[in-house]
This record gives sequence, structure tokens and C-alpha cells, in this order.
Amino acid sequence: MKTKTKLQDATIEYNKSMKDVIEILNKSGKKIVFVTKNKKLIGSISDGDLRRSILKDKFLETNVTNFMNKQPFYLREKNILHKKLSIKNFKKKITSIPIVNAKKQILNIIDKDELFLNNSNLKDKSALILAGGFGERLLPITISTPKPLITINRKPIIFNIIDSLIFYGYRNIYISVYYLEKKIRDKIDNNYKDKIKISYLKEKKMLGTAGCLSLLKNIKSQNLLIINGDILTNLNLNDFENYHLKNKNNLSLCCKNFKVQVPFGVIEKKKNKIKIIEKPSYNKLTLSGIYYLNKKVFKFLKSNTKIDMPELINIMSIKNQKIGLYYPYEIIHDIGTHEQLKSAYNIAKSYSNLFKKKKNK
Repeated sequence: MKTKTKLQDATIEYNKSMKDVIEILNKSGKKIVFVTKNKKLIGSISDGDLRRSILKDKFLETNVTNFMNKQPFYLREKNILHKKLSIKNFKKKITSIPIVNAKKQILNIIDKDELFLNNSNLKDKSALILAGGFGERLLPITISTPKPLITINRKPIIFNIIDSLIFYGYRNIYISVYYLEKKIRDKIDNNYKDKIKISYLKEKKMLGTAGCLSLLKNIKSQNLLIINGDILTNLNLNDFENYHLKNKNNLSLCCKNFKVQVPFGVIEKKKNKIKIIEKPSYNKLTLSGIYYLNKKVFKFLKSNTKIDMPELINIMSIKNQKIGLYYPYEIIHDIGTHEQLKSAYNIAKSYSNLFKKKKNK
């Protein structure tokens, strides 16, 4: 179920008419449009407002400011990040919610269910961030700085992940730690201790990308989001969760295409004929480092035993467990090498706030 709304499909400038409102509502299929002036939110017009105006014999050329609601409901971005939200806080008639910045400029418009997936209890939404690795491919940077704390756009990588989890309603956040554990804990606690509860899973030895799950066997949530702590992404986590739950998967893999370029001519031989393909490229489906799993997966794990996610996936496949492949369109950028780190800086230049920009597509 798609819950994202393009801004151009749900906003209208203050100098437009009733006719323009009708056209937007008809095109978007939504029940509300938000009125802006120089990108600043100044009002809203619901389908009910529109009907009442028509009954009052308003003309199609009537300016939108003459019948808009001048006190529209909205949320500030910082409120989403730093406050617990409950469905009880919202009026039943509210279906779409504009998210604004400090200048009251609309950053995004989301459906109410995007904040509360299937009206589920926020307390049950849990996520695990994998942050225990050495980051050997990023030496010498990682000698003193753990990879999740590398700064991209003046913000540690893991902060972007935590902010995204908070935005999408995750209230139980776990972080697996091992290498330079104290630095990670201190940095995160100094920034988030008053905003959300974060629990740390201390690995006594490296357990791999799946082995640390054995430390969560008593988790109450039926489903768990897992994300590598070195990923820069604007992935819509609710869309991914919806896919996982709707398909009743035991494990859902968030995938991405990876282009492999062969720098030489490739020889293909069929029977007695030879064909040369000059520097071909191939697209391969790869793991992105983001997963959703059901608690049933835990039975395939042994306590305090190292196992990586690819091995766990292979075991589950052999056991005929239901595994789903999710194909997102958003950015998922792994930061494992110096080249990937350089690319991440370039991505950050295009997305001055990755967490914010992801919703404007």
C-alpha cells in the first residue's frame, strides 16, 4: 500500500481558484489539499470544505483563500523525531498530515497510517542496528572512529538511521556493539537519551550479522527490522514493513541492483562458434543490508554462535521458509570502502537532509 504523497499532488498556491482545487483532488484521489504562499502552509481545503462552498453558491473562479481552513492541522518535523505519537492524538477525519519545518514550509505530506502502520501499537515496533564491525576496509579512519560514527553531512551515519526509525514509529531500538563500543554508546546516549529508549546488545565475541539476533530471543515484538549501521538511506520503512506483513514472510530481504562491469572482452563459446562481447556489464540482485524477519527465524540460531545473514538465508531456504524479495526505488548506499564513503559525501550534497528529502519524491 503506497502512503506517500507528492507535494505537487496535494498543495496549491494561494492565488489559485476553486476549479484548480477540484482538479488537484480529482487527480490525486485525496480528500484534502493544502494551501501555500511562498511554500509556507497557510491553510487547507478538504472535500467537505469544497462541497460546503458549492452549496453556498461559490463560483469556480473563487479564490482558495475565501473558503480554506485557516488553521490546518500539521506536525513539525522536530515533534515527530522527539515525541511519542499516539493515534488518539489525531482527529478521526484527518487523513493526510503536512510535515513542516521551523519556517512552516511543507517538507512532506504523509497519510496518517504512514505514522502508524495498520494502526498498530507503536510499542511493538522494534528495530536492530548492527554496529559491531571493525570497518577494516575504511582504515585508517576506523582506527579511532567506529564506522557508524563517521560523519556524513555533519551527522554520524547511525544518527540518520536512528532518526528514520523514530520517524516511522519504532520505539524499541536495539544496537549490537563490539568494536569501540564505548564510543558508540557515549555518542548516541548524549544525543538520544532524553528522546527514546535505546538498548545495547554487547557481543562478547564477534557473532556476525545474524548471530547477534540470538541475544534478542526474548523480544516481545513478533517482527523485527534489521539494518546495518553503515547505511545511508531514505528508504520508506513503512512500505517495507507493509510488504513483509502483507506477504506473511518469515524473512524479507530488501534488495538492490548492482552493476558489474567487466573491463575486458568476454569470450562466449557455443559449440564451434566463438563470440566476443566487449567489456559487458551485468546487473546482479544483491543484499542491501536491510531485513525484516518474524520471530520464527530465531529457532535457526544457536546462542553465542557466529553466523552471517547470507548463511542464515541459505539455511532458511533449505528449510522451505518463506522468504520475500523487496525492490525499493529509494537510495540505499553502503559505506564500506573509501570509494563508497566518497560517494556518500556526494549523495549528501544532493540531499542536504537525507531523512527529510526522502519524502519529496
